[in-house]
Amino acid sequence: MLQMKGRKQAETTSRGSPSSADRMARIRISDDIWVEFRRLTGSHSISAALGKLVEREVIRLNRKRAERPFEVLQAVRDARAVADEFQALAERLERLEKVRDSEESQDWGHS
Repeated sequence: MLQMKGRKQAETTSRGSPSSADRMARIRISDDIWVEFRRLTGSHSISAALGKLVEREVIRLNRKRAERPFEVLQAVRDARAVADEFQALAERLERLEKVRDSEESQDWGHS
């Protein structure tokens, strides 16, 4: 049995989310950049890759703009959390390096 769908319903079922829809735009870019972009996207669809670029750009611009104090405060908290994670990782790596150096120096002493 053939079932007809409305456009909105078709978009929802094809994408799995009512919040995403197909958009179309033309871009102006040099041939070599386009060829390199196509090569870098590999087997991923161009539309998905461009969609991700648009999402990242919107996020970047919103962070840059951050007109509301809460957004700035949240961005600072996020940055501090990432910095803390990197600091903890660096400390663990430094401890591992000391253990490794200690083991290597003991090995040299027994040779």
